[in-house]
Amino acid sequence: MTSYSYDVDSLKLQRYIGPIIIALAIITVIATVLATWLITLKRLVNKRTHELSQKNESLLLAQKEINKLFNEGHHLLKEVEKMAAIGGWELDARTLQVQWTEEVYNICEVDIATYRPIFSTVLDFYAPKSKPMIERVIKRAIDYGEPFDVELEFITAKGNHRFVHVVGKAKQENGKTEKVFGIFQDISDRKQLEEERNIAATSLDPFITINKEGKIINVNAATEKITGITKEKLINTDFANHFSDPEAAQAGYLQAKTEGIIRNYPLTIRHISGVTFDVILNASLYRNEQGEDVAVFALLRDVSELNRAKTEILKLNNELQDHVLKLQISNKDLDAFCYSIWV
Repeated sequence: MTSYSYDVDSLKLQRYIGPIIIALAIITVIATVLATWLITLKRLVNKRTHELSQKNESLLLAQKEINKLFNEGHHLLKEVEKMAAIGGWELDARTLQVQWTEEVYNICEVDIATYRPIFSTVLDFYAPKSKPMIERVIKRAIDYGEPFDVELEFITAKGNHRFVHVVGKAKQENGKTEKVFGIFQDISDRKQLEEERNIAATSLDPFITINKEGKIINVNAATEKITGITKEKLINTDFANHFSDPEAAQAGYLQAKTEGIIRNYPLTIRHISGVTFDVILNASLYRNEQGEDVAVFALLRDVSELNRAKTEILKLNNELQDHVLKLQISNKDLDAFCYSIWV
């Protein structure tokens, strides 16, 4: 009985051994495949991680380069603003808060660290005759979205009078102005040059603009007339070479350049025909906002007729003195004759 039971159990066990071995083999194969797949996956993950790490380093380097370029660009923008004396501004149409770039602070001559621009006080920088204009164009920009482009007289915080070019544009949303923004440029140099050119164009006296090297860069019609040379031919010639005494003319130019001004300096200018004219030189040095010498503006007053009149008057005076002396001598002779008769 016991032996039969054992045989039965053995038969049952043998029946399951095969499937178990097959199952174990399948599991082994699956495990091997999984292990291989995991190893491959790990390698792929490591490779991808390395690639991502390299890309991340590249991105970091790129970000650093972008930041560098941004900083350099920002610095360049500031330098350009400074060189062009131009800045940017923005006005919130609802709160009337004002924002400026650095150069606007410089133009207004206020400290960027302590000064806070407020709309009402900002308008007070404009000269009395210019303030109504800036108020009007800003109001129309806010109310109707109109852009503006105006040139106005401006008084800095230090009391210096300047001319500024103000351009504004409205940013609208659903037909309502949210912000007004634009540029703010110091054009004092340009205005002064324009004024000098207007003087040169309308002056009846010769007017000459001379650069730092002593070369003529602009003249008016009176200069062409007194020299007999056209403007085109006068440009880029030496100022001093148009005078009878070039050294004296150069000395006068240098005095104006070094001292900033010269008054009533006598010279003799030559006409191309050889005729000379006595002139009085009055000149002043023009410097830009950076304090750099730009040009000397020279005004020549023709005093030839005056000098000729003085010479004629001197001649007549000498002749009169001779006549008086002769009359005195004649009177003495007459007195002597009269005395001889009476005696």
